[in-house]
Amino acid sequence: MWELHKQVRQENPIMRIPETVQPFWDRFQASIAYDASQLFYEAFHFDDNEPTANALGALVLRGQKRATAGLLWTNEVTRKPSPRLATSAW
Repeated sequence: MWELHKQVRQENPIMRIPETVQPFWDRFQASIAYDASQLFYEAFHFDDNEPTANALGALVLRGQKRATAGLLWTNEVTRKPSPRLATSAW
């Protein structure tokens, strides 16, 4: 799995760390002995409200929800690469 992880990170550009996350990332980076910038991943939540997001998260934790979908338009507008098979299942 580590070899796949390295391959995926080589194919995807390093993500820009949001300003609100930067202090947390800086503290993490200072606590380890290597450059983890290649390991930064974007985190997200399901839906647009806490109750539904929690319900969907619970389905993931129980193994009942194993996939999600997004809009190609969103990736194009934000200039983010489209998800690829096995790139988000860590």
